[in-house]
Order: sequence, then structure tokens, then C-alpha cells
Amino acid sequence: MEELAETLPLVKAGKLRALAVLMEKRHPALPDVPCTPELGIDYTHGLMRAWAVRKGTPPDRIKYLHDVIKKALESPVYKKFEQDNHLYARPGYLSPEETRKYWEDQVKFFADVLKDLGYIK
Repeated sequence: MEELAETLPLVKAGKLRALAVLMEKRHPALPDVPCTPELGIDYTHGLMRAWAVRKGTPPDRIKYLHDVIKKALESPVYKKFEQDNHLYARPGYLSPEETRKYWEDQVKFFADVLKDLGYIK
């Protein structure tokens, strides 16, 4: 499991075989590679970039960082960078609350997987 930006050149060169993309639908750069729902796998995962602050950071500073980072990520320059590097697998910006929920859901999902595999009780 790796980011498409890093593996796509290897797949295109025939040095790596993509078995699936962990997305809701096939990726446009790999139209012949199935997505996990097509394979009966109930899991998708897009590229995620996140930022964090120390517990106790004043809310006004968090808001400032949020606003500046959101503006940068929505800029035409960054959007072009996303397209050029296939970093758009999971489009959209998540608020701090949505990001927290996303990571909580991921922790629960992988904890359940590890329990099913017998690695944790």
C-alpha cells in the first residue's frame, strides 16, 4: 500500500503490478485496476495530509492556522500540484473536527483488523 504519486511510474514501466486502488471508484490514471469495492473489500483510503497543534494551543491560533492552511490548499498553485502528482484521491478539505473524526475512525478500523488477526485481544 503506497501513494500513487510514488508508484505510478513503476506501474507504468511494468516494474510493479497494482492489484487494487483503495478508493470508491477506479482511479483515472489506472483505469484497468479495480477499486476495493469491486473486489468485495469494504475499505477505501485516500491520500490524507493533516496538521496538528499541541494540546492547549489557544483557539485563536488554531483558527488562524486553519484559515491560512485551508486557503493555501485551495489555491490554484496547490491544485495544480495535486493534479500533477496524483494527490487528489480523496478530494476536499476536512475541518479540524472532521479530521479528528477521520483519525478516530481509522484507529477503530485498524484496531478491529488487528483483533480479527489475533494481534490484540
